[in-house]
Amino acid sequence: MIKEDGRKFEIESNYFKIPNIEKKIVIIVDPMLATGSTIKYLLQSIDNAKQNLGKIIVFCIIASIFGIKQIEKNYPQVEIFAAAIDDVL
Repeated sequence: MIKEDGRKFEIESNYFKIPNIEKKIVIIVDPMLATGSTIKYLLQSIDNAKQNLGKIIVFCIIASIFGIKQIEKNYPQVEIFAAAIDDVL
């Protein structure tokens, strides 16, 4: 269950399997980083797999300032690259 701005919603994942990514660079591609909830969920899943990553990079076409701040607050080691940033996405 994800809580954001007083709202609760669930992100459903039916299958999660990752190879050994120990000390490797991981690139996550998300076309639209809006609230950051999907990326946070994915990063939590990687954390739960107890993998010690070398670097995590997120690429997206468009991102909201809110979503970027959510990722930076919870995962400051993650680098985010966006083609465009929207104030209110």
